[in-house]
Amino acid sequence: AASCSVHEPNVNIIHSGRSTQTHDYVENVLRSAMSQQSAFHLLQHASICGPDAAPSFNIQITIMEQGGQFNLALNVLSQSDRSIINSYNLTSETAAMGAQTPFYYKLMEVANTITLPSGNLARRAYGEDWGSDQHKQNYGCIIAMYDSYAGEIDSEFENIHQCLEDSVESGDASLDSYGALASSYLDKARNNRPSTAADPMAAAKDILDQYGDQWPESREIAIAMIYHEADRSDFNAERMGRILSSMESEYDANAIVLFNVVMFKGFTLGQWDEAKKLSDYAKQIYSVREQSIFGVDAGYAFMRGDESISFEDCYKHYAETSVYANLIVNGCARLDGNELWQDLTERNLSLKGMDTAAARMDFLNTRVRDPEYLAKYEALFSNQKLP
Repeated sequence: AASCSVHEPNVNIIHSGRSTQTHDYVENVLRSAMSQQSAFHLLQHASICGPDAAPSFNIQITIMEQGGQFNLALNVLSQSDRSIINSYNLTSETAAMGAQTPFYYKLMEVANTITLPSGNLARRAYGEDWGSDQHKQNYGCIIAMYDSYAGEIDSEFENIHQCLEDSVESGDASLDSYGALASSYLDKARNNRPSTAADPMAAAKDILDQYGDQWPESREIAIAMIYHEADRSDFNAERMGRILSSMESEYDANAIVLFNVVMFKGFTLGQWDEAKKLSDYAKQIYSVREQSIFGVDAGYAFMRGDESISFEDCYKHYAETSVYANLIVNGCARLDGNELWQDLTERNLSLKGMDTAAARMDFLNTRVRDPEYLAKYEALFSNQKLP
């Protein structure tokens, strides 16, 4: 019980049957991937957590091997009532095990799906009994924050920000709560949202000055550091590149962090080919498909768009309420000569007050640093010859 967490749900990986090389391989891959997640606390073979801890769950592995093939049954169980929350069944040839194989990527995908902060396990954990109501509420703020990424409603962001502030002010918050609050302050600074802090950028910096060196222990701290580095007034591309490389290395199995890395590799540093390659890798280890995940694909299509590159990836990035997504898709539609998508995004942008070139460039300049991207969009919108 001493190894159990009170801040995040506890997860233990167990297996039934005799231990084999296949068992060891599967468990090692899952443990390696899940060790990079901070929305859950990975236990080291501690089977029972006491009533003062956060809820506990088991990931049970069952493997049947025969004739050079094996079937893997993976069940996520609640320790409170032994009910099954998620089930996964995979089949592979024994010889196909190893790094960078389809089965390896599938295991990584399962690990990321299970530990998604707004996934089934997180929601189930929030619904169970916690040793502390405050810790439960703090964890619920993280779930709500990830749910909010689907839209850009100011009141929704404000409620979540208040929830995160309350978490930190409770005096017993996790590193994720501090990182998420720093990201929320950065969002307020970037989008000019109302803030209780006179200088939300400075408020975010204060948090990162205190906890930033602990970014390998918290996905949310790591993400906040990326955003802070991109938005600081003394921005330095080389320093940004070093930070992104460190994050990519430390979180090579964490798709959420990787998608943040690739966004800034592209839109901030202009490293579109590297961003596209890393994005394609991250999509192999992450099963959820949301519009934000297609951001780099959309930017890549816009920057590299020609007859050999399809613009379909760009159109997948469309989100009706997002100014940013509409601007990207609008640019792709102009390059592609797609009047349907151009008319749709023009209408959305007009409703958002983005019907002039000046307004659009002002908006993009707050989010994009890649000079080639900005020059290409401005020239395209102004019907000038493309650079």
